[in-house]
Amino acid sequence: MPTYEQIKHLKPAQFRRACGVQPETFEQMVSVITQARAHQSPGRPA
Repeated sequence: MPTYEQIKHLKPAQFRRACGVQPETFEQMVSVITQARAHQSPGRPA
């Protein structure tokens, strides 16, 4: 499976074939995950 760095420069149709979603949708998914991880506290609770 290719990495995001390898496919981020592809045309939208090729990007969709590789990932299954449009580039704009993928960017939204990444932003949601990034925001969720920013609010997570690392490690086990005490």
